[in-house]
Parts: sequence; C-alpha cells; structure tokens
Amino acid sequence: MNQNMDRNRKILIDDVNVITNGSPEELKYIKKPNAIGKVINTETNEELCEITPLVMIMNQSSRDVHEKIRSLLEAGADPDIEITYYNNKKITARKLATTYRSTIHFPSNIH
Repeated sequence: MNQNMDRNRKILIDDVNVITNGSPEELKYIKKPNAIGKVINTETNEELCEITPLVMIMNQSSRDVHEKIRSLLEAGADPDIEITYYNNKKITARKLATTYRSTIHFPSNIH
C-alpha cells in the first residue's frame, strides 16, 4: 500500500502515485480501481475517512477530471461503492458528484 501526504493528512491506498499524478492513460491500468483507502491525520494517526480512486480524482478538480474519471471507469471503477467519508457520512462517488461537484457527471449506463 502506498501513501500520499498532504499537509497533516496522508492517504493510504494502492496505486496512490498514479492516482495522484498519473495521466488518464496510466489510470486505465491501475490494479485496484475499487480500492478503499484511508485518510489519516499524521499528527494523531487517527483515521479521518475512507477514500476511493474516483473520489481522489474528483477532489483534485484538475482540468482533465472527466478524462481521468472515464479512464478509471474503463479500468473497472464502480461509482456506487459506498464509503464512510468525513463526519462518518456514508457516500458514493456518484452521490458526491451529484451533491458537491455539479460539473462532474457519471454516465448513466455505468453500474
């Protein structure tokens, strides 16, 4: 399991470097597109929430976010996997997009 650090948080998830820095083409080949990782507070070691590759890409808000999401979907990512997000809220990538990221849309024929 790889980790990615951002201020006082780190993300523990497989293929974190590709998810964080990879091109859309590289994202098509990640080994576990439905991995559920953990966001950890580095000061307290407390688990803050769970995260998936799709949620990580959505949170990046990069200009090629739609292309990256399409690549993850091609790799087999499921936008309807439920995770425990911040404040113990149960959510999926699709619901997160619908609720908080109005510019991100998942094809309706996906899962």
